[in-house]
Amino acid sequence: MAGLLTVGATLIASPASATALPVVSIGSVSVLEGNVGTHIARFAVTLSQPSATTVTAHYATAAGTATGGTDFVATTGTVTFAIGATGAFVDVQVKGDTTVESNETFTIQIFSPAGATIGSAIGTGTIINDDPSSGVLVGIGSVSTVEGNSGTHQVSFPVTLSQASASNVTVHYATAPGTATAATDFTSTSGNLTIPAASVQGFVPVTVVGDLTLEPNEAFTVTLSAPVGATITAATGTGTITTDDTLPSRIFSWGTNATGALGDPAVTPDWLTTPRAVGAVTTWKSVSTSPHSFVSHFEAIRTDGSLWAWGDNSFAQLGDNTTVNRPLPVRIGTATNWKTVVAGGQHNVALQTDGSLWTWGDNTVGQLGDGTTSRHGTPRHIGTATWKAIAAGFDFTVGIQTNGSLWAWGDNTSGQLGDATVAERHSPVHIGTVTTWASVAAGFDFVVSTRTDGSLWAWGNNSFGQLGDNTIEEHHAPVHVGTVTTWATLGAGPGHVLATRTDGSLWAWGDNRFGQLGDGTTLEQHVPVHIGTATTWAAVSGGATHSTAKRTDGTVWAWGNNDSGQLGDGTTTARTSPTQVGVATNWSQLAAGALLTLGVRSDGTLSAWGDNTGAQLGVPIGIRATPVQVSAAGPWKALSVAAHSVAVRGDGTLWAWGGNDSGELGDGTTAAHAAPEQIGTVTTWTAVAAGGFHTLAVRSDSTLWGWGYNGYGQIGDGTISNHSMPTRVGTAVGWKAVAAGPLFSLALKTDGSLWGWGDNSSGQVGDGTITERHAPVRIGGLATFKAVSAGNGFALAIKSDNSLWAWGDNSSGQLGDGTTTPHRAPVHIGTVTWKTVCAGGTHTAAIKIDGSLWAWGGNGAGQLGDGTTSQHSTPTHIGTLTTWSQVSAGALHTAATGTDGSLWAWGDNSTGELGDGTLVAKHAPVRIGTGTDWNSVFAADHVTLALRN
Repeated sequence: MAGLLTVGATLIASPASATALPVVSIGSVSVLEGNVGTHIARFAVTLSQPSATTVTAHYATAAGTATGGTDFVATTGTVTFAIGATGAFVDVQVKGDTTVESNETFTIQIFSPAGATIGSAIGTGTIINDDPSSGVLVGIGSVSTVEGNSGTHQVSFPVTLSQASASNVTVHYATAPGTATAATDFTSTSGNLTIPAASVQGFVPVTVVGDLTLEPNEAFTVTLSAPVGATITAATGTGTITTDDTLPSRIFSWGTNATGALGDPAVTPDWLTTPRAVGAVTTWKSVSTSPHSFVSHFEAIRTDGSLWAWGDNSFAQLGDNTTVNRPLPVRIGTATNWKTVVAGGQHNVALQTDGSLWTWGDNTVGQLGDGTTSRHGTPRHIGTATWKAIAAGFDFTVGIQTNGSLWAWGDNTSGQLGDATVAERHSPVHIGTVTTWASVAAGFDFVVSTRTDGSLWAWGNNSFGQLGDNTIEEHHAPVHVGTVTTWATLGAGPGHVLATRTDGSLWAWGDNRFGQLGDGTTLEQHVPVHIGTATTWAAVSGGATHSTAKRTDGTVWAWGNNDSGQLGDGTTTARTSPTQVGVATNWSQLAAGALLTLGVRSDGTLSAWGDNTGAQLGVPIGIRATPVQVSAAGPWKALSVAAHSVAVRGDGTLWAWGGNDSGELGDGTTAAHAAPEQIGTVTTWTAVAAGGFHTLAVRSDSTLWGWGYNGYGQIGDGTISNHSMPTRVGTAVGWKAVAAGPLFSLALKTDGSLWGWGDNSSGQVGDGTITERHAPVRIGGLATFKAVSAGNGFALAIKSDNSLWAWGDNSSGQLGDGTTTPHRAPVHIGTVTWKTVCAGGTHTAAIKIDGSLWAWGGNGAGQLGDGTTSQHSTPTHIGTLTTWSQVSAGALHTAATGTDGSLWAWGDNSTGELGDGTLVAKHAPVRIGTGTDWNSVFAADHVTLALRN
C-alpha cells in the first residue's frame, strides 16, 4: 500500500502498514477405534501469533481409507479464534466397531480464512484398529500441531476405551521429552485420568510453547501406566511439534538503491574495507578471481557441484553465453560435477570431477586450448585427457594431467609456456618429459610449479625476480629454484610469488613495490625470503599488489597495497607485513584479485572486500533488476518501504534502513543507513508504516508512535516539530494498524474506528475539511473499518462488511467512483465486496473477495496492468485469474502475489523495480521467476521489497 510525494522531479512512495497476517494451521491425530458407540478425534488448530481481530476458517472432512458415515462422521463447519487466542480445536466423531481391519485414515482441510492466511491446510485422522481382543482395553493416540510463533496453546491426546465399562476406568499418564525440550517446547505434565462408567473416552491436555527459533520438527511422548478397570493396548502417544518459523523469514529487494532503501550496505562507498557477505547463500565451496585484470570477473563452485559467475563479462568470460555484466552470481549451465575453476585475465579454465578440462571466454591467443582463436561464451570440453591441476595467467593456461605430465597453451611472448620457445600455442603442448609435476601457479606471464619430490621450478618473465633463481633473466623452460625439497603450496600475483613449506613457514619473492611480499620492506626480492616466524601457514593467494594467506587456525591475514580496502582490515592503509583480517577463525579458502579479495568460510558463506566501483564484489551499487536478499536475519513479520524502509522482526524488534534526512529511521540521528539497523531495544512492535519522510508504528500494548518529518503534523503529537526517535502519539490506546502517506497519516483502532491527521490539502485526512490536523481526528461516525491504505493525497479503506470507500485527490480517477472529482470524506465505491486494497502514486489496485484483481486511476506506465496506458476512473478487471493473494501499488508500478506463492509485477521498470531482469516496462502482469514461496510484496517509488517464506 503506497503513498507518493513529489519533490521537484523526485517521487517518493510509501506503503501503509505491512503487518503480516497470522497463519492458521491444522495438526493431525490418531485415536483408538473402540468397539461400540462414537468418540472424538480432536484436531488442534493454531494461529502463528495472536490477532487483534477475530479470525475464522472453514473446515471439512474427506474420506480416505476410512469411510464417512461408517468409520467417522463427515463434518463441516467454521473454527473461530477470539481476539488474542492462538489455539482452538475441531472435533470429528469416530465410530467404534468390532470388524477386524487395518488402521484407517481420513483428512480434514481448513480453507477460506478470514483475518489469516493458510499454513498447514490438511490434517490426517488415523483410526487405530483394536478389534481382535476381549475385555476393556485402553490406549492413547498421537497428535501433531504447528508450533506457532508466540504464546502457548493446548493439544489433547485422546485416551480411548475399546468399549464402555460398568465402572470408572483410571489410568496414570506422564509426558517425557524427546527432541522437544520440557519447559522450552512444551509443559511437562502428569496425573491420573478417569473415564467415567458408560463413557469411552477422555483427553490428556498438554501445553505447547510457540517460539521463533529456527529448528526442525520436534517430538515428545505421553505414556500410560497403572490402569484400573482396563488393560493397556497402546501405552505411548507421540506429540509432534511442527515448526513454522521460516514463514516469513527473508526480505528481498530490487529496483533503485538511490537512498539505500534496498538495504544494501554498498550503496555509498566505492569499496568495502572489511569482509561483507555476498548474499545469504551458505553452500559456497570455492571461489576464483583473476589478479591479472583490474576489470574483475569471478567464478565459484557450490557444495552441490554447480558453477556460478559474476562481474565483468566483456569477453564472455562468465560462461553464460552473453557479454552482459552480472553484478550478482548467475548459474552457469546445469552440471553439478564441477571440481575446480580458475580465472585468467579474460578467460577461465575448470575441471569436472571426472578430470575433464573445460575453458571459455577470450581466446585471442589460443588460451582456451581448442585449436582456434575464437571466443566461446560457454564452457567447452578440451580434448579427452584427464587433469589434476590447472592455472591461468593473463592470456595463457597451464595444467598437469593425472599422469603427472605438464602442458601449456596460449600466449608465449615471455616463454611462459615453458616449451623452450616464444611461439603462441592454440592447443595444449607437452612441456618436457617429466611426469612428476604436483602443483602449479601462474602469474601474469610466468609460472611456478612443484614436483612430487617437493622441489620448486619456474619459467617465463623474470623482470622482478619472480622466478626466484636470483636473476632477472627470462627463462623459456623450467629452471630449478634452489635446493629445498619441502615446498607445499603456491600462490602467484602478476609479478610476485607466495609459498608455504611443509613446516608451515611462509616465503615470498618478486615484485614488492607495495609491500606485497610481507617482509616489512618494499624492496624487490630475487630469491625466496622467509616471512615472519609463524609456522602455521596453510594456504596463500596473490593479488595484483597485495597478498592474502590463511593459517591452520582458520584466521586470514593480508598485506601490501590497500588503496581500495583490499586487505580487509577496515582501513585503506598499506601494510608491509601480514595483518590479521578481523577475528573470524572459520575461513576455508581465499582468492585475491587485482584490488579486492574474496573468501569462503567453513559455514559455506562467501565474503568480499576491496574495490567495488563496478559492483564487482557481488554487492551491487545502484540499480538491481532481479530480487536479491537483503538480510538472512528473521523471521520478519511486518515491512514497509518508501525512501526508507522499516520492518518488525518476529521477536518484536524494530529495524530500519535507507534515507534519514528528517530522522525517519528513528535512531536519534539524521545519518542514512545502507543496511538494516535495530532501532532501540523495545521488543513489542507489531505494525509499521513508512511515509515520505516519517514513520508510524504500533506496539503490542496498542499504543501509537511516530517519528521523522513533522512539518504538517503528520506524526500526530500535536506539534510540527521533527522527531528522530519514536515519540508516543497522545495517550490513547486501542490502536492496531497504521498507514502513512507522504505528508499525512491514517490509523485504525480495535473498535473499527478510523482516524487521520497531517496534510489535508486534498481532503486526504477524510474529516470533511481541508484543514491541516496535527493530532488524530476521527473519520466518520460509527463505521467499523478493518483496512486502510494511504496514497499520494488520497486514501481508500475497507469496512467490516467488505465495502470499499475512498477520499482525497481524484485527478486521475484513483478513487474509482467514475469521476475525477475530489472528496473530502469517504465515499462508497460500487456495491461489490473487497478483500484488500492498496493506494499508489495516482492509481489503486485491489483484490475482491473472489480473488480477482482490479485496478483504476493513472496508467501512463501501464501500472494498472490491463495491457494499455489508458486511465480508468472505475475499477477495471485485470486478467482472468481468481487466485490473487496480496497486491501493492507503487508510484508507477504494481506488484502482487498469488495464493500459490507466485510473484508478479507490471508497470514502469526504468530502474528494474519489476524484478524480471530487464529495464523494460510491462503493461500487464508478468511472473517474476519461478518461486512459489513469496509471502507478500511491497512496491514504492522505483523500488520493491518482498517477504519470502
